[in-house]
Amino acid sequence: MKESKFIDKNLNSWKENEKLISVNNSTPRQLSRLFIKTTDDLSYANTYYKNRSVRVYLNSFAKILFNRVNKSEQFRFSSLREFFTLSVPLAFYAARKEIMISFILFAISMLIGALSSKYDPEFAQLILGEKYVSMTQENIAKNDPLAVYKSMAPFNMFFGITVNNCLVALRTFVMGIFMSIGTILIMIHNGIMVGCFQYYFIQQGLFQESFLTIWQHGVFEISSIIMAGAAGLVLGKGLIFPGNFTRFQALRLSARNGLKILLGIIPILIIAGFIEGFYTRFTQTPDILRLFTILLSLIIIIGYFVVLPWYRNKYNVNPQKQADYIEPLANTSINADVILSVSDAFMMTFSQIQNHFGKLMKWSLIIALILPITMLILTSTNIYIFSEDSYFFHPVELITVHFPGISVLILGITVLNLLMLRLDVTDKTKFGNRQIGFFVFLQILLLQVIIHTSLLIPYPALAILIYICLTIYSTVIFNIYSKEKVSIFQAVKLSTVYLQHSFSKFVSLSIRFFIMGTLFFFIFLQLIAGLNNEFIQMNLYGTLDQGMKVISYANTYYFSFMILFIYAVFYIANQILYYSLYETTHATGLQSRIKLIGKTNRIRGLIRE
Repeated sequence: MKESKFIDKNLNSWKENEKLISVNNSTPRQLSRLFIKTTDDLSYANTYYKNRSVRVYLNSFAKILFNRVNKSEQFRFSSLREFFTLSVPLAFYAARKEIMISFILFAISMLIGALSSKYDPEFAQLILGEKYVSMTQENIAKNDPLAVYKSMAPFNMFFGITVNNCLVALRTFVMGIFMSIGTILIMIHNGIMVGCFQYYFIQQGLFQESFLTIWQHGVFEISSIIMAGAAGLVLGKGLIFPGNFTRFQALRLSARNGLKILLGIIPILIIAGFIEGFYTRFTQTPDILRLFTILLSLIIIIGYFVVLPWYRNKYNVNPQKQADYIEPLANTSINADVILSVSDAFMMTFSQIQNHFGKLMKWSLIIALILPITMLILTSTNIYIFSEDSYFFHPVELITVHFPGISVLILGITVLNLLMLRLDVTDKTKFGNRQIGFFVFLQILLLQVIIHTSLLIPYPALAILIYICLTIYSTVIFNIYSKEKVSIFQAVKLSTVYLQHSFSKFVSLSIRFFIMGTLFFFIFLQLIAGLNNEFIQMNLYGTLDQGMKVISYANTYYFSFMILFIYAVFYIANQILYYSLYETTHATGLQSRIKLIGKTNRIRGLIRE
């Protein structure tokens, strides 16, 4: 067929197709059908009109369609609504036994706290703290016993309480990793504290006033902590009772189910913080209105935690769809020409961590020595990285307040980056790895210096947030820098091009690993640092100052290792994502497959083996 006849035959169809892709409401079915038709035409043009403009037109048109078909799914509030009104309630229903156990455990602990306060006058000071008890007694003398809820500006109180409650819930969940024992201990402690707190006001003859004030936000807050305890029990259950799964598979499944419960209570904790920060402070509010707030809160909690899960389980879900499923962790390398979904990239990252675990551990453990050794050298010359009261180890101060700590951290991550340039997750990289040299070292060091300047922002919380975002984004830049062998500034520019149509995919993957990293951080604080401190204090027979220094050096080493290992995980995750972004932008794999169309040897329609 002549080229002119081929064009005349398909011209009207191509014009209609151009109109179709110019609108944003094209359905996936329409785009898929259009993509197949276009690739068929392109294959024909590649065969008969290889050096003609019609092939160039169809190639560019196919590329546009390829990006549209593989474009990351846009965030929709309907998905978020479905998660909190369907997935989370079903997780609540599946964990109803754990919820009941958590509730009973908390109630018994409250009773223990109340009875202990009744028979031991000093118990309240032991649990609540002497400073808090003295402050409350002063407020009672001023005829404003609950003035503590007016001690801060509304927004500051709302923000501080919400963050603290979320951290308590997260800690309660994470401690379930220790066969639920850690979660049980935290629940007992919190229950005793609440019981002691409430009975203290009963002893002062202020039961009605304290009940109507505290439980306005307490219904949401305490209910959420009980649910966090249930999430921790679900997490530990996977280790204790793996059932037909391996213990690791059962842990993955229980962690996923427990995490759903944890995410489901976050809005409840935000509501509790809002009430405590903006509403509870008005202690002069009429009793009937405060009682109405408590009853309304109780109805909401029962409706969301009890009634809705029962309703969803009975009417909305096919029981066959509730079967537990564990995605396999493949040990194979990744095909660089395949575009992966966020879920696939997430699971593939664990596969690659498993494949390169020994290498990542060795690099992180060795490089982590840089920070404590530098700290030891500086302290031996009376140049202190830490303040006198910081021997108890404050990791945020380590990398925000002290410039030597930031400098050494820059050096450690730069060295790790040089090693990571040699790592590739594919069977056979299409680019090859960048050779390490002094100029490469300088470029990486420069970008790390720019990133770490964010830690000098005078507000630690904001500084850490910006630093985390920049560090995660930098792993995309360094993967481009490594694979495409461009300058570091060209890599920054290319990263904006690659993420232009897939930014939501990058954010989604980053959030997943950020949550995993946060859980790892809390395990570090609760287990490694805590046990390390106890071990050193019990076995180091020196002065208190020497013991605290050794604890500080050891914790600094663990903290450095944690940062480096998490950074390596993000590097691997974003290398997997990078190959998908490259294929989405350039479609090299697609073009090579299109060229093979019609060239496969066949015998009566069958591909020749």
